[in-house]
Amino acid sequence: MVHIFFSADSKLEMAKLSGRLQAMGIEIESFWHDHKILCNVPLDDVQRKVRCLTTAERALLCLRCERLGEATPEYNEVRQWVLDADWSAAIANLDELHAQPSGQPWRWHVECKRLGPRGSRVRGMDTLVLKQTVREALHEALAGLGCRHDSVNPTMTVFLFLSPTLGLL
Repeated sequence: MVHIFFSADSKLEMAKLSGRLQAMGIEIESFWHDHKILCNVPLDDVQRKVRCLTTAERALLCLRCERLGEATPEYNEVRQWVLDADWSAAIANLDELHAQPSGQPWRWHVECKRLGPRGSRVRGMDTLVLKQTVREALHEALAGLGCRHDSVNPTMTVFLFLSPTLGLL
């Protein structure tokens, strides 16, 4: 089983996507305000069924899901999320999903998205500092897995999403 989060452009696309996932027999958890859907899916279903979902803006392996409530994480907490993630399992899943030839290292880069109203704590976090925090932790976490940082020609995106209620890696 892999933990996946889907992102949709609008509530209409989100409704279509959640309906299709449920029709496939996949149990979902929806975050309507953030336009995100979380689910656990067998790897075979990801390869056969989930790739056909065209209404999803993104479908990403989810290594960490934090329900934040009122507490926006500090930079060092985000760094710890990256360090605590099971990167060897994630890389193995990516290798299988993308038929990556063994010995070919993944080239990664970082994207961060903050979603919140103006004046909220999450919007007060500096995107550049967030990206740099995640990059530094990734250099440490992925060092022994043969992955390397390449922001020009990446083969893997590490995506951090933060809203006032949800944190996803």
